[in-house]
Formats: sequence, C-alpha cells, structure tokens
Amino acid sequence: MLKETYGQEPSSSDTSPPSPYQVLFKMVIGKWISQALGTVVELGVPDQLAKGALRCSDIAREAGVSEDGLYRLLRALASEGLFMESTDRGFKLTGMGQLLRSDPP
Repeated sequence: MLKETYGQEPSSSDTSPPSPYQVLFKMVIGKWISQALGTVVELGVPDQLAKGALRCSDIAREAGVSEDGLYRLLRALASEGLFMESTDRGFKLTGMGQLLRSDPP
C-alpha cells in the first residue's frame, strides 16, 4: 500500500533515515496503539485473560462492550505483540501482554 500511495516501500534493510512521512505515520499509529492499550486495560481484559485464552464474545460480555469493537482492538494489539489470536476469535496474553495485568507475574 505504501508503494502505491506514496511511491515508496518500507524496508527493514534500508539504512537511510526515515522520511517525514514515516516519522509522522509512526507518531499517529503510536497514539492509536496507546489509546487501544489504555482501553483494554481499563476494561480489565488482561486480567480476564490471566488464566488463559478466552473467546472475544466472552471477554466482551464480561466487560459490557461491543464484541465487534473489542475484536478490532484486540486484533490491533495482537499485531503489536500483546495478544495472540486463535481461529475461533479467541485471544490469549503474550509474555509482553502479561505485564498489563493488575498483578503482573
């Protein structure tokens, strides 16, 4: 998508400094991730997952929120390495995600 839209493709082997677009994009994404992170912690999702994987529908029911909205949040945070998703819309904490619990290991 970046290549089609901005004429460039991100590369992990690129040693040149990031472009202004890349810096701004990282800032925007960082804000979104921070907000998503704060939301799932406020909802108590990490504590719900402390004992193991749960389906998104069960997490949403316990938190009193929309399943679809929560699913999008959890998928976004899974892409950042905080949760792992299974095929049945189930999620579990990763090692990094464990640190979000109110009683981290």
